[in-house]
Amino acid sequence: MKELDSKFFCILPFIHFATSVNGEIRLCCKVPVSDSIEIDNKKASLATHDIKTFWYSDYMSTVRQQMIDGKAVKDCRQCYYEDSINLKSKRKNENEYYYNRYGEDLITKVSMNPEMPIYLDLRLGNLCNLKCRMCSTQYSSQHVKEYNNLIKDYPTLAKDFGETYFGQDQNDTWFENENFWKEIDLLAHNVDHLIFAGGEPSLHPGVFRLLEKCVELGRAKDVRVRLTTNMTNMPQEFVDIIDEFKQVTFECSIDGTGNVFNYIRHPGNWNSIKENFEKILPTNAWIMVTSTIQFYNFNNVIDLWKWVNSYNRPRLKFYPTLLYSPKYFQPGLIQHDIKEEIIKDIKSYMDTLPTTEIHNQAKGRMKSILEHATLPVQDRQKQLEQLIKITKIMDEHRLENVCEIIPMELFD
Repeated sequence: MKELDSKFFCILPFIHFATSVNGEIRLCCKVPVSDSIEIDNKKASLATHDIKTFWYSDYMSTVRQQMIDGKAVKDCRQCYYEDSINLKSKRKNENEYYYNRYGEDLITKVSMNPEMPIYLDLRLGNLCNLKCRMCSTQYSSQHVKEYNNLIKDYPTLAKDFGETYFGQDQNDTWFENENFWKEIDLLAHNVDHLIFAGGEPSLHPGVFRLLEKCVELGRAKDVRVRLTTNMTNMPQEFVDIIDEFKQVTFECSIDGTGNVFNYIRHPGNWNSIKENFEKILPTNAWIMVTSTIQFYNFNNVIDLWKWVNSYNRPRLKFYPTLLYSPKYFQPGLIQHDIKEEIIKDIKSYMDTLPTTEIHNQAKGRMKSILEHATLPVQDRQKQLEQLIKITKIMDEHRLENVCEIIPMELFD
């Protein structure tokens, strides 16, 4: 299929629908939330538009035509960047999966008037029980509560650290719209893939409701499910329903071991995480320990990777990811000599791993992340000052101390 040979083509605009936590509609999860889509001079949002209207909009028609013509799409620049540093992008992963599934018949899905989406990425609000260091008020209701307390002492917080990190309260209830769920129930009859993220999706009743709907319709055996979860909450009903589906993947957001985890994913508890993690190990689920590689955990990467590998489970893999925002948490800010030593140690550990497909994927991703971390950081001193300032503010508020998880030399 010639389209797949294009460095700009992606199958997703022909089969996939994605929400943001605030109800705005995105081309996919890789598109920055700041890149709003407009339909009829209004932001494309489930508060004002239905799925069908968006699906057949001029915006989507334009994107599909650009894909077919082999032209770059502005909203897809994150995947293009990952491709450029050999960090296998979502674009490449999705193209590969659907071509392997449909072969040359995939061409029937690549048309200017595709049927309604069969792949749903639903982020049903920002309800969450954690306030992770690199997260924001946009994705966590707990961050909202904390922000409302912090601004009493730091009134310029949003201005100093960016509106995308502080100051956006997403506590609307667009996902309670009855018409939205009617559309979702209709799409469930043909759905192929479901992604749930948040917020923390295990806390949202709509997630389990849709999974039950797929079982009720007799569709579960044909549906892949991916749940991005912080692993703090693993209801037994989730565990019991896993093996009903064609494939379930738990994308476990775990950024460190012990106190490093507790610090980054406050107020998470490492021992509770391990208990919940071990609940899903006996199932047929694929389990990805998805770690956001950042300033706070760069020197803990090996310990986390070793913990994942200690289970020696075929469907379990370490899946490091690149941190894009906030920029002042990127590992590239670490003092050069120490950073080089950490990189050397990580590479040495990778050399000890077997050459299996799962290990090779993790090693390939980490290699690209390490290359990114070695690149010169624009405005390093400014970014470092922001990092130090936000770390001090959060430490004082949460009664924590960054020196207990990383050496202060990293900040030099």
